Amino acid sequence: MIAQWQDENTGAIHEVKSGSPPYRKLPTPFVNKEHAEQALKGTSRKAKREKRKLNLDIPGDPNLAAETPITLDDSFPNGMAGKMSIDRVVAAQAATG
Repeated sequence: MIAQWQDENTGAIHEVKSGSPPYRKLPTPFVNKEHAEQALKGTSRKAKREKRKLNLDIPGDPNLAAETPITLDDSFPNGMAGKMSIDRVVAAQAATG
């Protein structure tokens, strides 16, 4: 990721980078280097969050809703343990014959 910031004294545009190529540029320049760095950190956290997806089929629980934080324990494989946020909840009823 690349974030740009503009030096208010000289008007020069500077860049700060995070990660490795290929870089994606954030669309607008920031007012200073600190804001640009904070934007890079936030965007990086968001990208990492969005890469981690997990689908679960579980019995109905009325306490589950979108944006509810959950904590996965060490019984989940491949470093999935930790805090996550529920993206969406779908309620489905099995057809009975």
